[in-house]
Amino acid sequence: MNWNESKLKELGETLTGSTPNTADRENLGDYIPFIKPGDFESNGSLNYKNFGLSKIGSEKSRIIRKGSVLMVCIGATIGKVGFSDRDICTNQQINSINPNSGIDTKFLYYYMSTEDFKKRVITSSGQATMPIINKTKWSNLEVTYPPLPVQKQIVEKLDAAFADIDKAISATEKNIKNAEALFQSYLNTQFNKEDNLLPLKEVCELIKEQGKHKELPYVGMEDIESSTGRFLGGLNQKEMKSNTFKFNSNHLLYGRLRPYLNKVMLPDFEGHCSTEIFPILVNKNLQKEYLFYWLLNEETVNKINRTSTGTRMPRANFKEVIEFKLNIPGLNLQKEITERIKNIELELNNFKLSSIEKLNQLNSLKSSILNQAFSGELIKDAA
Repeated sequence: MNWNESKLKELGETLTGSTPNTADRENLGDYIPFIKPGDFESNGSLNYKNFGLSKIGSEKSRIIRKGSVLMVCIGATIGKVGFSDRDICTNQQINSINPNSGIDTKFLYYYMSTEDFKKRVITSSGQATMPIINKTKWSNLEVTYPPLPVQKQIVEKLDAAFADIDKAISATEKNIKNAEALFQSYLNTQFNKEDNLLPLKEVCELIKEQGKHKELPYVGMEDIESSTGRFLGGLNQKEMKSNTFKFNSNHLLYGRLRPYLNKVMLPDFEGHCSTEIFPILVNKNLQKEYLFYWLLNEETVNKINRTSTGTRMPRANFKEVIEFKLNIPGLNLQKEITERIKNIELELNNFKLSSIEKLNQLNSLKSSILNQAFSGELIKDAA
């Protein structure tokens, strides 16, 4: 059986998302979900639990209709695919196609989920630092497909094959979240105590040695992993045009920009950092590792975040933060607590690594089955 070949734009209406403006929101009309790339689930469905509602009125072209296939077409998650089971609205990072009667929506979703199609999307984007494929290029990508009855057979086979795999993926992802929640719960039990309370300003100080620092490694906000403190940058010397703060291994680094990102780091080298990162020096009564885990604690993060000023670029207000009180036992007990936390954190990281390996294996299995489907192996008479 021969398969047909057509461009995406020939298979249905293609749209680029567009955030509704104020006038649209004021028009009379129904409320529908506003979907962003982060709302795509691993199985292609959309997360409607955390969406923002958009009120769309007369400008109906902004609505992406039920049964459309969506793809992220800009940024790190370019090529991510989803499908809508209701009318939605999206932002400009997402392109969509509402297939015509000759194409099964789920078939097209599966086809666009293949590594081959994703590679063609990335190749067409032509940019390494910020990959982006516009609607014109995206709409001209070609799709190979059999007659509709065979499409439905392939979808039925894939749905059955992926049901157990998706269930295992969901359970593994849930286990990771539960393990992270347990770690945070343990942090809460260690730091949420009312004895030995002292203001932060009595046990540490901000060291702002600002200047044009040369011949030192640089740490920016992007170089600190959220919620873990891992350093993602390199130790090559880097000179910045703007002023920076100097630090060494005696300091703790705290990212004050968007404090909800939870960026804290214990450097083991001398360097300089963005002025959005405050070097903190503890005194003899406080172990810096103890302070590090206190800052990583979600309750502390939320408390600091409530001090933020600024809408577009919120920053922690350290005049308030420095007044926060924390439980400070003796140094020996601080060391015992941090050692226990480190051991639990190590177990958590090992569990996450094994879980991520399992997720990779499950996703590889899905990719393998998809390749079989679109090479004609899944439905022999569809080749």
